[in-house]
Amino acid sequence: MLLFLHLCIHWNNSSNLTDLWFVEVVHNMFNLSIKIFFAAQVFLDDKTKKDKDIETLKEKLLKVEKDVDSLGKEMPQIEFNKHGRKSAKQVLTRKKNTI
Repeated sequence: MLLFLHLCIHWNNSSNLTDLWFVEVVHNMFNLSIKIFFAAQVFLDDKTKKDKDIETLKEKLLKVEKDVDSLGKEMPQIEFNKHGRKSAKQVLTRKKNTI
């Protein structure tokens, strides 16, 4: 997760679209960290409440996973639009090699 955020910071230039995407990524990562903290608390609760809490947590984590996957699909398109004819794969490879 930290590597992903580092890549996002590295990509974050002056593009407003990239800035909005970056804010959304950070927001989703923050939500994920809260849900992970909640998961840790579930195991400290009593058994009767634990099963319900685990199901709730699974649902929330699946939603965050879908949100992050969606954002991951948007970023290459943003990079492609920003860099013209360069493919998103070229941009991604170049950014990865500079880290």
